[in-house]
Amino acid sequence: DNHFVKIIIDDNKKIARIENYISELATTPMDIGAVIQELIEVRKRLFERGFDAKEFIERLFHDYKVVRKSEKIKEGEAISIRRITGRRGKNVKGFRVDEFSVDLSRLLEDGVTTTKNGYRLRLEQTKNTKQGIMLPGDHGYIGFIRFEK
Repeated sequence: DNHFVKIIIDDNKKIARIENYISELATTPMDIGAVIQELIEVRKRLFERGFDAKEFIERLFHDYKVVRKSEKIKEGEAISIRRITGRRGKNVKGFRVDEFSVDLSRLLEDGVTTTKNGYRLRLEQTKNTKQGIMLPGDHGYIGFIRFEK
């Protein structure tokens, strides 16, 4: 999965950890069958969920507008992607940043970057791993988003 999910083996503790750049996803004894089963479950949760690109971009645009207005940021200016994920975490039951990252990557792969009202999504990268989120694929760390007319 382009290094989005990794397995860490701890020989001393005889465990395997499945992680992504955000957190530990699972811990299991170093039994190959158990590790594979956990990895299958993690991959299903991340990459085999249903996805509607048009619905996702509209919700993303709504979050952008709410955060922009609450922070008194001008239309079209960039805001931190972490502010979007923070808002979603408070308002969407079961929200997970790693699933959001996968969905944002899917949005880019589907080529859906414009809302129904004609606002175009722009993503800005960052080198600061605590400021941004990593997207699967070749998208790098995204630090900021903006929607422009």
